[in-house]
Amino acid sequence: GRGFKVAREGIVGVLTALTLLAEGKYEPDYAAQRGFLEYVADGLSGLPVEPRVILPAAEGYPLLHLVIDARALHKSGFDVSRELRQGDPGVFVNEKLLSENTLVVHPLNLDQARTEALTSRLREVLSAAGS
Repeated sequence: GRGFKVAREGIVGVLTALTLLAEGKYEPDYAAQRGFLEYVADGLSGLPVEPRVILPAAEGYPLLHLVIDARALHKSGFDVSRELRQGDPGVFVNEKLLSENTLVVHPLNLDQARTEALTSRLREVLSAAGS
């Protein structure tokens, strides 16, 4: 049984985490996340992409769908996703709708600096038609 003992530090850590959870400290700030997504959407104006901020019907994160005009851009959703991953900084989008030429951006790890970097990188890739 010695291998299954828990140190005092572990117990205190779990109790602290449970206390913070019960106090709502881990509740996501959906309004801020929506603001980050709207910032990205606004930053892509004039490019061959249609940004759509998707708000959940109940609890859940807002999402940003970027519907790519593959004809105008001369790139598919798969091409854009690959360029984003390989760039600096590397950007990883949800790929579940790539077959529909749609990138999905989840706001979980966004803050103002990351949102600005994301917008800049998206503009760079979505402005390079036919490359």
